[in-house]
Order: sequence, then C-alpha cells, then structure tokens
Amino acid sequence: MRRGAVAAGALAAAALAAGCGGGSPSPAPQPPAPPEALGSGYFVGTGPDGVGATVDLRAADATVRALEAALRQGAPPGEPPPAVGIASVVNDSRRAAPAPRFIAVLDSGELLPLRPAADALGTRTDPLARRAARLMPAPRPVLPGGASAVDYVVLRGVVPGRVAEVRMTTGTGTPARLAPRPR
Repeated sequence: MRRGAVAAGALAAAALAAGCGGGSPSPAPQPPAPPEALGSGYFVGTGPDGVGATVDLRAADATVRALEAALRQGAPPGEPPPAVGIASVVNDSRRAAPAPRFIAVLDSGELLPLRPAADALGTRTDPLARRAARLMPAPRPVLPGGASAVDYVVLRGVVPGRVAEVRMTTGTGTPARLAPRPR
C-alpha cells in the first residue's frame, strides 16, 4: 500500500508541475509580436518637372534620433513609435519649384501623409523638442533651379516596412512615384 501512495504522490507532483493542478489556471501564453514587414524603407524617384528625391524612412543620424526621442513623448499607446525619415531633394530643372510633400502608400493601399518634422513638433517648447528643432535645417518653401535640400519627415501609426512606395507632389503637378530600392 505504501508503494501505491508513493506512486500517487509522485503522479500528483508531476501533474502540478505540468500545470494540471487544481489551483488557478496559468495564464495563456502571449502571441509573439507581429514581425515588421520587410520593406526597405528607402525610396527613389524623379517627377516630370525635374525634381527628384530619395526618402529614407530608416535613416539614423543625430537629428533623426533627437526627433524620434521628442516625438515618442505623447505617442498613442499601442502604436509603433513615430519613424523619422530623411528626404533629400534635388531640383534638376532651371525653374524654381515648391518644396515637395510626400505621401506614403502602405502595402494595404492606404495613403498616409509624411508630415514635415517641423510641423510634427508644432509649438512644443520642452527640452527634447527644442534640441530637435535646433538640429533641423531651416525649411525651404521654394527650391531654386539646380538646388538641393534636406528635410525630415515623420511616419506615424505604422512601421516603415509597411510602406510600399512614396508619392511626391510639387505644387499642382501630377505626383511622382518614388519606388522602393534595396539598402
């Protein structure tokens, strides 16, 4: 009889260790976070007006890091942190052109504006925002013929890998497609 009691005790201990005990149920395992889509986050193209651009949504320089730190404050919970990208623009024409605006086209087909970083910071005056603003180049509303400029843009609500392409508009012209390129 003693042998049966020992076997029953060992069986009960094994069941408890396996989570089959009579206590409260163990929490269900959390599903892994969905992996970021594998898009490059880097886009290149030129419009019919001679204005070309690259947009790098996975850029990493001192200004990007400062902007991302400032924009993380107040970011909605549950959303990916804002991604700051670098837009490098060249006006190969002889005519002045308005500074371009950029729109992300997601892998779902949804359109999402890439806001200029200065607009995303708004009128904030906290130390992180002031530091980021000091690092950014002055905005250029018009790009003279033959000139180039760098601007910082902000992607909110999605990860850069979900961006399938970027569209660039300069004034009233037809948007130009900036196609994805490998890094």
